[in-house]
Amino acid sequence: MGHHQAVRALAFKWIRILYRCWNERKPYDELHYLSMLKKRGSSLWKIIAEHPEGFKFINP
Repeated sequence: MGHHQAVRALAFKWIRILYRCWNERKPYDELHYLSMLKKRGSSLWKIIAEHPEGFKFINP
């Protein structure tokens, strides 16, 4: 995946997250997002689980 394609994919994901937060009038909750990744068996969750040292988690 090239840089441009990666940036577009990231932007698409963030737009969906922010729209959902705005629509439900709830603040972004990283722990909820991560739990949903795990629940759905996301490939991103598998990468995070294998390399937790590479991710900085923010606890509200």
